[in-house]
Amino acid sequence: MPTTLRDLLHDPSLGLELLVSGDLDREIRWVHVTELADASPYLVGDALVLTAGVWRGRRHSATGFVRALFVRDVGGVGSRWRVGDS
Repeated sequence: MPTTLRDLLHDPSLGLELLVSGDLDREIRWVHVTELADASPYLVGDALVLTAGVWRGRRHSATGFVRALFVRDVGGVGSRWRVGDS
């Protein structure tokens, strides 16, 4: 059975928090870790993208990062930071 975003969010051992709602029943087929400001050329749809946000210190915005992922139909983004954190 494929893993969904809902499965990940409901696993208490992961300690995840939903910040932006969406299709939680979407299947995750790939997981990518990136610190590129625009990783979209390397991604496919139904991916979960994980980032520590290192690219944020390089004059790149979270909005631009997410916009590039949206164009590639990424299923979700996971990070240790929140928009607005310094």
